[in-house]
Amino acid sequence: MGKVPAIVRCLSDYDVWNKDSELGWDTVVAIQYALRSKIRLNVLIALSYLYDHFKEDMKDNEIDLIFYDLAKEGRAIINYMAGKNEQEVSAYSFEAYVDEVKVVAMNTTEFSSKVFDSLTRDWLDGRKIKALMPFCIMPGGKVRFSLYECVEDSVDCCEVSKRFGGGGHAGAAGFVIDVSSDQFNDFLENHKLTSIQ
Repeated sequence: MGKVPAIVRCLSDYDVWNKDSELGWDTVVAIQYALRSKIRLNVLIALSYLYDHFKEDMKDNEIDLIFYDLAKEGRAIINYMAGKNEQEVSAYSFEAYVDEVKVVAMNTTEFSSKVFDSLTRDWLDGRKIKALMPFCIMPGGKVRFSLYECVEDSVDCCEVSKRFGGGGHAGAAGFVIDVSSDQFNDFLENHKLTSIQ
């Protein structure tokens, strides 16, 4: 059995959130994004892709080239997503309160704290923001919310989510409520009508 291919180490490091990866966290994330673009979260495509690229007769330099190309493609995707997210946050996010916790909220299908990367810690601290909150109004009369920590004294996201029937952990959590609920109506009535910019 040979050494573990770098691509597999990247997948493993991402899975356990190992930001101290010897491959570099930026590379780990880039590989993740490139693979997602290729396999579209389909397990059969993923297995086929990995099988085709890691046959026993492949030379190390061939594997290195595949890894380099994936990292390059992933970085391009990340750069595109960062620009897209920055524009959307600038145009569509707003300050709001969820159970007396001040958040930056945005109606989006992108459930990741990365969406809000353009907001600096100083800006968040200055506005006394305690969490980041993407949400999405879904078919069937439901609204999905996620909460992410954003500053050193962030709120415990899990504790807030539990109050709405959800869960998670201190750094990231979520919940789903009815669009017609009093909780959602309170949220709508208690947010700023202007964007954060």
